[in-house]
Amino acid sequence: MLKQGEPWPNDGNWYLADYQHEFITAQDDVVLGIMGRGSGKSMMAGITIAKHLKEGASGMLLAPTFEACDVTLNVVCEVLEASKTKYRHQRSKHYIEVKKTGSRLYYRPTESDKGIRGKTDLSFLVVDEAALCKRERYLEALGCLRGKIKFRRIYLITTPKGRGNWVYEEAMKPNARLIIRKTTDSPFLDAGFYETLESMYSGDFLDQEVNAAWIDINACLLYNESDYDKMSLGNAMHKTGKIN
Repeated sequence: MLKQGEPWPNDGNWYLADYQHEFITAQDDVVLGIMGRGSGKSMMAGITIAKHLKEGASGMLLAPTFEACDVTLNVVCEVLEASKTKYRHQRSKHYIEVKKTGSRLYYRPTESDKGIRGKTDLSFLVVDEAALCKRERYLEALGCLRGKIKFRRIYLITTPKGRGNWVYEEAMKPNARLIIRKTTDSPFLDAGFYETLESMYSGDFLDQEVNAAWIDINACLLYNESDYDKMSLGNAMHKTGKIN
C-alpha cells in the first residue's frame, strides 16, 4: 500500500504528494485529476497503472500520441522494476504483461482509431492528457471495460482545456471524484519553474495552464476550484492539500 509522504516501492528518490496519494488510492468508479503544468500527472498515472497490474487487473492507457504514452509507460516500468515485479513489454503489439498475474496494459494513441476495439477483459482505463484526446476514442475504450476483476475504474488526468472540452462534461457528472490542484501546490517544484511558466504565459492561458482553471471560451470566464462550491451541480468535491 502506498502511503502519503513516503517513497513509492523501493525507490527513495520519489515521494507522493497528498493529492497523488488521494488519486492513486481512490476507490471511486471515475476519478479526475485536473491539474496544472509540471505537477507530475504522468507519474501519478503510471503508479496507478502499476498498482492495478500488480493486483491482477488488466487495463488500457490512452494518450494523444505514442510519444505521450511513452512518458507514462516509463513510470509504469520503473515502478514494476523497483518492486521486483517481472513483466514483458511487447512493443510491436503495444502492451505490457505482468508475468505472475498475466495482467496486461494495452496502450493506444487517440490520434488513431486502430487497436482499441476488440479488447475485452479490461477492468480499468487511464486517459493521460485527456483534454487533448479525442472523445470518440475514449467512448470506444469504455466499451472494453468488461473485466473479470470486480471493479470498473476510469481515470482522467489532464490540464483543463475549457468548459467546451469533453473532459469538463465528465467532471460535472455526479459520480465523478474531482481533484483539482495548481502547479504551485506541488511540493516537488522550485519557484524557478513557476517563474518560467509565468514568463511564457499570461492572462487566461496562465490561469488555465498553471491554476487549472476552466475557461469558458464563449463568455471568457474562468472557473477554478473555489468556484465549484458555488455551483449546485450535484458533484461531490474531494479536496486535498497539493497538486500534481
